[in-house]
Amino acid sequence: MSSNFKKLSISSAVAVATASLAGVANSAMTNTDNAGDAAIIPYYNVADGYVTGVHLINTAAGTTAVKIRLRQRSDSEDVLDFNVVLSPHDVWTGLVKADPTTGAVTMTSSDTTCTVPLMTASGLSAGLVADEGYIEIFSMGHPVSEAEPVAVAATHKAGVPNNCEFVKDNFKRANDEGYSWVPTGTPDGVWDTDLTGATGKIGAQTVTSFQATRWVDGTDTLKVSWFIREADAGWEVGNSAQHIANFLSVPSLSNQSSALTGGFETYADPLGFDYPNMNGGSVLVNGSGAAASIVAKTWVAGVDNDTVTGANGTYFTASVGQRGALAALNTGTDLYRNSASNDWVYKVGDGTEITSDWVVSFPGQINLCRDTNDIGFTNANGVATSASKGVTITMTSWDREEATYTITPDDDIVVSPAPPGAIIPTAALDEEVNILRISDDGADSVGAFSNAEAAVVSANGYESGWARLTLAGNANKKACDYAPYAKPTTGTESVRYDNDARVAVDATTKKALETNMAWNKSTVSSGDVDVFTLGYAAWKKVRADEPGANYGRAVEHSWTNS
Repeated sequence: MSSNFKKLSISSAVAVATASLAGVANSAMTNTDNAGDAAIIPYYNVADGYVTGVHLINTAAGTTAVKIRLRQRSDSEDVLDFNVVLSPHDVWTGLVKADPTTGAVTMTSSDTTCTVPLMTASGLSAGLVADEGYIEIFSMGHPVSEAEPVAVAATHKAGVPNNCEFVKDNFKRANDEGYSWVPTGTPDGVWDTDLTGATGKIGAQTVTSFQATRWVDGTDTLKVSWFIREADAGWEVGNSAQHIANFLSVPSLSNQSSALTGGFETYADPLGFDYPNMNGGSVLVNGSGAAASIVAKTWVAGVDNDTVTGANGTYFTASVGQRGALAALNTGTDLYRNSASNDWVYKVGDGTEITSDWVVSFPGQINLCRDTNDIGFTNANGVATSASKGVTITMTSWDREEATYTITPDDDIVVSPAPPGAIIPTAALDEEVNILRISDDGADSVGAFSNAEAAVVSANGYESGWARLTLAGNANKKACDYAPYAKPTTGTESVRYDNDARVAVDATTKKALETNMAWNKSTVSSGDVDVFTLGYAAWKKVRADEPGANYGRAVEHSWTNS
């Protein structure tokens, strides 16, 4: 399922060649209630008529290129990603919903701001069905000045950008270095960490020509908010996203072209739509933001993870670059947490529903190692899968009279005060977005997100109170980055890497190169069980006989950490 999701991500329908582009995680990053260069919306919902709104504000006096990526609830797989290029002080709004025919997640917008691919009347969709998940948003960079071609093309004139087609062409896969393992094509697209280009005319220009745009680091000027609406019930809840300042310290543009073909996974393109992500920018980056060096490495028979006996050979690999955003988040922010506290309510009857659902999200899990050395797992080909490893939980609840019943991780998890017997379905949250609901109605319970798959905890006859959720994850977390020039050539794939060339070979010389990706691991935490966690309690009141009394609110969890 992993490769299917990634290969189907939004494409600008162009298959040309590739170049260098990157981003670097900044150890000085902090979480903030103000604007940042990264933001996370902890939950989206598009099932059964629910819609999720996304609102971006560019508070900068410069044009900003933004990556928006939706990840599905169960395992953080990429469901839909695209770029938005905001002109100075611009606003962009979009609505996430399910296609009425196919159910596929679709981003729609009536906004004229340039998107990549270009927004259509039916919206942008990769054709994938994923009713719930979360959204990550990154500022990839600003042009060095508003005189740069992309900035001029993205600027609105009478409410409409000058040339969104030209903006879009800057995000193709450019052929600037002539790698022999990708198709050849035009120079249009992403060339380097801080350089894109396209062929066209802008504004009053009369001659069509290739025009390059230089980029600098995206500053902390992106403001993001969200809402979730259930139109039939006349109910809506919304809030600001979680913002992160100084997430990237260099420009981190990425192309929006379709996945490379011929046996490559999309992560084989270090400049592709998988970047930036929660562990930083491209794997091809160094401290200054320039292209990382490409180094030759000799494969030795019997030493370098052979799968088939054969002669020694040479392949090329890239330096890992300065990724490490997940580790920097652990040291520079308080987003790694060990407990969440909040109110809860469940009052249902006589035509009135007052309910609450807890959202508990674990972003970035897809970037963590999952091989046998790091308390995870891989699939049969040695490729890291993205199923969550699970977070152990303990729950304690108080009613409004301060009575309490405490449990241990090995007991049935109950909400108190009550005798043992009310059980949460699991002692671990094993998805990357989780909905917790306290209710006496079990599987028939209703909540703020009644269409969501929720873990229901018995209220034992009580209508309201507050609870504390204690979290414990893997103590020794590592992030795994792929080596794009060292993709294992196993199975029926009749290729290998030789002198930077992708060439056909016979079955006796197929080799697996760095299949365990060990040299690409980076420590996120050592002995620390805190978990990168976001969330809130969504309250909902619905009166069948008085729709005007309906309301919704989102109350952020209160957090603790080590």
